[in-house]
Amino acid sequence: MEKKSFIKGLMVLVLCMVIFPLSSKAHDFGWTTIMRGDIIPDNQITIGDVTSLIDYLLRDNADVMGDVNADGKMDIRDVTALIDYLLTGEWTWAYTAPEIPADAEVFTVNGVTFAMNYVEGADNVSPYSGFRTDTTAGLQYVKIRDFYLGQTEVTHALWSAVMGDTIDARNLSVPYEPSPWNPIESVSAEEIQEFISRLNELTGHEFHLPTIAQWRWAKTGGVHSQHYYFPGSNYVDEVAWFEQTVPYYHLWGDITLPVGLKKPNELGLYDMYGNVWEIMYNSDPLDGDELVGQTSVVDTYILRLGGSTFLSRPLQSGTLSWETETLSRGHGRAALCGIRLALQKD
Repeated sequence: MEKKSFIKGLMVLVLCMVIFPLSSKAHDFGWTTIMRGDIIPDNQITIGDVTSLIDYLLRDNADVMGDVNADGKMDIRDVTALIDYLLTGEWTWAYTAPEIPADAEVFTVNGVTFAMNYVEGADNVSPYSGFRTDTTAGLQYVKIRDFYLGQTEVTHALWSAVMGDTIDARNLSVPYEPSPWNPIESVSAEEIQEFISRLNELTGHEFHLPTIAQWRWAKTGGVHSQHYYFPGSNYVDEVAWFEQTVPYYHLWGDITLPVGLKKPNELGLYDMYGNVWEIMYNSDPLDGDELVGQTSVVDTYILRLGGSTFLSRPLQSGTLSWETETLSRGHGRAALCGIRLALQKD
């Protein structure tokens, strides 16, 4: 009752606004991309988008591009955010960054803060499952030193802070303009290398992509692992976005959502499954945490792990299979592939 009363109040406001119609033209992102808030869609944001969003809410229909405030769901706050945008030309975001663990390293680059969570290393780690095991004759294990791993995937906000511009939406796989907190995706090997090089110059540190062994070790919770079926839970819905659980999935096929909205794993790492595939530093899991040169991201074959939201269900945590993505120089962008930073502990 309270929800519908509030919506009716908003509808009165909408009727008043009809007398003084407001509109905002969508940016030209090409025919495949819809601007955030263009609910109808008709390549512009008008009062009609507000009434359409209210109508969807009254009918409890979330199968639309209606999460305009980037909080991972569609509700009354999206309507007020859309009205605010029409009045001011600025978005009102409801996104809240995840809590940063006490032992994490925190960095700020051009006003954008990101956290690197501490991952304690171990001997005799299986590079395939990520679990620590007793040595067995005939099997190979790797040693992983202490390191830090990005609490979340690299976001559009961080990418822009480092690179000085945004990723052209026409080059993205998703059919809409992402929020600043959505993970970057569809970047090339050269762009990744340039991003990391600039980040290192700005911070004075040596960031790199995680190796397969590092990523799998962190994914399973490291020394704090509870041996969950998925990273942080036995129930995939709690920790990962995938096709049947995301808002408006029926209307839009390939989507991403703001990072850090699901439950983290034992190390406080978010989105280790779902959202976007994550590109690894190397292609051989037996490399352990050894880094060859400044970066190996332009090797012929780079593995992408973790699964993407467009999957009907992400791969299970202990799987031995993975997808490969060719990221050699000149290859171009890898659709729905993002990155997560790693940093060796001194």
